[in-house]
Amino acid sequence: MKARQPFVSVIIPVRNEARYIEACLRSLLRGGYPAARWEIILADGMSTDGTREIIARVAADAAVPIYIADNPRGTIPHALNLAIAGARGEIIIRAIRGSTWRAACGRSAGRARTTSAGR
Repeated sequence: MKARQPFVSVIIPVRNEARYIEACLRSLLRGGYPAARWEIILADGMSTDGTREIIARVAADAAVPIYIADNPRGTIPHALNLAIAGARGEIIIRAIRGSTWRAACGRSAGRARTTSAGR
């Protein structure tokens, strides 16, 4: 019998990340974890460079739910608090804009674990 896979929330604080965010999201979405068992929450520090539009475009065709939380304070601690408050995951993975699935979840990318990941 296969063990139940935990629900995972990937949280990403962002602000003016138009240059990196699409590649980050597409990499995370290719990670192979079952779409029904995870979500992505981006806390946006009120980007002015098109970041939100890119996120919306990627979210429109993603099987995984992608949410944007407004972070009017624009600070990373506040972004993390907002994203964590909205997270449904049993496991929360904190990623940054340059993250890939492998960086966020380690070598065994099919099994999520709690981590903080970067480029």
